[in-house]
Amino acid sequence: MSDSIAAFLLAGGKGARLGTLTKHTAKPAVPFAGRYRLIDFTLTNLARSAIKQVTILTQYESHTLHRYVKGGEAWNLTATCALSSTGGYAGTADAVYQKLQHVKEHDYVLIVSGDHIYEMDYQRMLKDHIRFNADVTIALTEVTMKEAPRFGIAELNSTGKIIEFIEKPIQPKSQLASMGIYLFSRPYLEEILKEDALNPMSSHDFGKDIIPRMIDKKSALYGYKFEGYWRDVGTVESYFSAHMDKWNVSESPFFSQCCAVISEVATPIADLFIQHRHSRTQRITHSVIDPSTTLGNHLSISKSLLLENARIGNSVSLHQIIVPSGSHIPDNTTLICSRPTIFHPTMLSQSTVVTSLHKGAL
Repeated sequence: MSDSIAAFLLAGGKGARLGTLTKHTAKPAVPFAGRYRLIDFTLTNLARSAIKQVTILTQYESHTLHRYVKGGEAWNLTATCALSSTGGYAGTADAVYQKLQHVKEHDYVLIVSGDHIYEMDYQRMLKDHIRFNADVTIALTEVTMKEAPRFGIAELNSTGKIIEFIEKPIQPKSQLASMGIYLFSRPYLEEILKEDALNPMSSHDFGKDIIPRMIDKKSALYGYKFEGYWRDVGTVESYFSAHMDKWNVSESPFFSQCCAVISEVATPIADLFIQHRHSRTQRITHSVIDPSTTLGNHLSISKSLLLENARIGNSVSLHQIIVPSGSHIPDNTTLICSRPTIFHPTMLSQSTVVTSLHKGAL
């Protein structure tokens, strides 16, 4: 069955809400737990679901992903990084439309994102898709009513068919959020994308245009309810919280040795999380520290993320600080933040001691 399905991995978003973490890096290439990358999670899911052919649709800072993924050998995949041949993608649907030639030999097409953290067997979704003879199956997960306006929200009938879908509703009627995972029967995908490409009023986006149009056409849309751990890390706060889930959420799957993320990185992801490390010169709690980080003496670090090749001086105190790759925090610096904040050298422009910050990502 796996040979009949190919995947498109959407990896072209700019990710501006992640601040300086995406200034020179594609969002799916942003580090997670140090030197891992966000895209590792989706590539791991594809590999373990035995979906071998993957086309990675890139745009913003695409070289960072091309260099990292290469040909997909680390995940035992045939991965092709595909830039737009027309100078850019108008939307997620347009990106897939431009590269439909990559899936001509397959019966089913899976569309996934490269910036979510979850563990999922896509073959189970495919079995449901075939059983219902669906045109498209959309993976759904339950979110809180507070979170719901951030997502595409679906309503299902008693058979699991999607009867309404609204992108980022002001007053959501449901808590079932789209995970940005779509499984199409290929002939139908080609038909609906060709129709959308000819519509000058469309923004060529799956959530905003394609899915609502399919409902209007009374196509066979079904929801696949996913009950495991899933995080969309589109903001600094959600990116930070996904790391802290190591200690806050019991069902988070990737923090145990038995569920290792596939990557070229040798260090098991669980080993990068430090719950308590106390010595005469260092006190570190609930933090994630890449092994390449240089740590000074007389440190107090709590609820912070130290990414690859960060350098921390002596007599430094950090709380809720994200230290980007290659950053240097000098001696005698105190950064105590009321919410997750990305370190930037401008924070030190007035003094080497900065306390009680109340700023977001810089």
